[in-house]
Amino acid sequence: MEKLICFSASSFGKAYANFMRAVAKPSRINEQHQKEWDFIGSELYSVWAMKYSKKNNLLWNKINIGDMALFYGDRKFIGYGRIKFTVQNERIAKEYFHDPIYSLIIGLEPVVLVESNREKMWQLFRYAAGARVQGMMIPNLQKQQRILSNYETIFDFLKYILDLDEMPDHEAL
Repeated sequence: MEKLICFSASSFGKAYANFMRAVAKPSRINEQHQKEWDFIGSELYSVWAMKYSKKNNLLWNKINIGDMALFYGDRKFIGYGRIKFTVQNERIAKEYFHDPIYSLIIGLEPVVLVESNREKMWQLFRYAAGARVQGMMIPNLQKQQRILSNYETIFDFLKYILDLDEMPDHEAL
């Protein structure tokens, strides 16, 4: 089952700057890394990362290819994209985040930027009004499965919770 995973990219500290530099601006592998990072291919991709810690590593290992990342900052959703690969790599961390501690790498299809209220998702998952995303959060999988069963695709669910009139052609991304 593909699942929804939330990541915090708060405007406070490094997270939002990292989001704007590595997620909001999709890129390709530069030629000097092509051989080492051939698993990425030549397509455009966005990159997110988590600081390495035992706790974060346990969470990061729950990410599957095809899961949907939903980025959150300042009490609203700011972007979403499908996960293409994960890899633990300090060199990629240095390249994109200027710090090897961000070695739990998450590669995504080019992320679609949005600015959407969180209220519909908070109501569906019955989160308290003051709840917020910190780091990485996987909403309860049983609730996810039950909620997502009411939608044809995860994109239809995102269209609803993000109040989008139309979704981009994700096959073209």
